[in-house]
Amino acid sequence: MGQLFSILSILVFLGVAALMVLGVLFGWPWTFVGVPVPEWVSAIIAVTALVLALGLWFEIRRARRPVADDQRTRNQPTRGATREATPEPQPRPEVVWHDPTTGMRLPANYFMFASAGVSPKKIREAADRYGRIMVGFDSGNVPDASMRAARQASAELEVYVEGPGGPTGNAWLPDEAARIKIAAASVGVDTSKSQSAWMKEWNDWGWKEFTFKQLESYLHKGYSSGEIDNLYRSLGDEPEAYVGFYAEYAQRQVAGRLPRLVLKNQSEAQLEAIVKAVNAGELPRSMFSDFHISEKGTGDRKKQNQLSSRIGIRTVPSNDTYNYDAYGEFGLDTQYAALMTPKPPVQVATATEPPLAPMPAPTVVASAEAAPGSDTTIRGGRA
Repeated sequence: MGQLFSILSILVFLGVAALMVLGVLFGWPWTFVGVPVPEWVSAIIAVTALVLALGLWFEIRRARRPVADDQRTRNQPTRGATREATPEPQPRPEVVWHDPTTGMRLPANYFMFASAGVSPKKIREAADRYGRIMVGFDSGNVPDASMRAARQASAELEVYVEGPGGPTGNAWLPDEAARIKIAAASVGVDTSKSQSAWMKEWNDWGWKEFTFKQLESYLHKGYSSGEIDNLYRSLGDEPEAYVGFYAEYAQRQVAGRLPRLVLKNQSEAQLEAIVKAVNAGELPRSMFSDFHISEKGTGDRKKQNQLSSRIGIRTVPSNDTYNYDAYGEFGLDTQYAALMTPKPPVQVATATEPPLAPMPAPTVVASAEAAPGSDTTIRGGRA
């Protein structure tokens, strides 16, 4: 109906323009409330009407084009027929994520993450070159085209979450503070209090409860790895605090409730403590993913990589927090296989003990005080 009125308006404007032009050509007098209309005014009216008619025509064409494009893209059937959904891209069958002999999970050969979303072209190129790849997504920005490309490449999915949250740079942005307040309220933090009061509750326990629920939901969506940012705001810098948190995380991860963890911005001292805990059996290596992301300015990346490599984790460099993205190869297959291959159970030999000597029969001794015919006393012991 809207297009019908637009077409009628175009016809009216064209008619007005034609009349004005004819009036000028043939000298027809035009009056308005008894006042003669000069020819130059008639010319202006004609040009204006013609411009309006052309403008409406282009608007109609512009409105029709997206509909036509959408019909061509979706191959929409005729009216009354059942529309079939666009088929999901099929994963690559040649990508193998488990060793066919041992059944051991194999690591991704390449990691890629960008806050703005990795382009589908880059995902396809990486999959062609490396086969097994891990593609990371920001929980606040998951482009549909990139996700389709990642699933088609049979990529392992990783998700970034804010954790306790933190300011970008030296100051909180309004949207960052607003997101934290909403997250805090969702887990029962009373955000009607002063900001310092509810933020303390959030830092003490709220962020952890929210983050665990958040990552659990992403695990059910198909993300096998998660990355928690801003842990320093709650855990500080002490290595023991990180080992303790990861031990708590491991209990849920081993139980199948959380995805594996991608380490983020761990200092050399923190990495050393994590490596020590893994080697001592205090933390399971399987709870961690195969990459540690190190933002610019968070430590000596060479030393970080040397430490993380001891437990088969590659440190991948990233730009600073204003332009957060990370790309890198794994290249630690030998270390990974040695660490992740199940060890055979240790057989402890049992020492053979010599047979015990037979116990002698107990000695029956008649009590001196017992009268003849009375009971006897049996005393145990060796003769």
